Amino acid sequence: MMQENFTRYFRVFQNDTKITEISTNNFLKANSRPVSALRVLPPEQLYHDYKTRELAVEAAKAGARAYINKLIALGDSGKELLLQYRSDHYEDLNINLVK
Repeated sequence: MMQENFTRYFRVFQNDTKITEISTNNFLKANSRPVSALRVLPPEQLYHDYKTRELAVEAAKAGARAYINKLIALGDSGKELLLQYRSDHYEDLNINLVK
């Protein structure tokens, strides 16, 4: 029996601190449909993929800092969004990404 060759990469969504590990095997052709039209994804669906977890962690930290600074720059109008972001991502910001 032939052993499958798995490749791992790590996905970080824009303005998010969660790191998702994705495994692929041998680049086998998936059941895919041709794309008929180019569509622009909303910001919460944009992502970047990284080869190592360390690169993904650094990107998640940098993205979180940039987004938090953007919300701080909004002043009073961004206060509620900042507090909500902080509470939604508390574990990642204080535990997972600090290591």
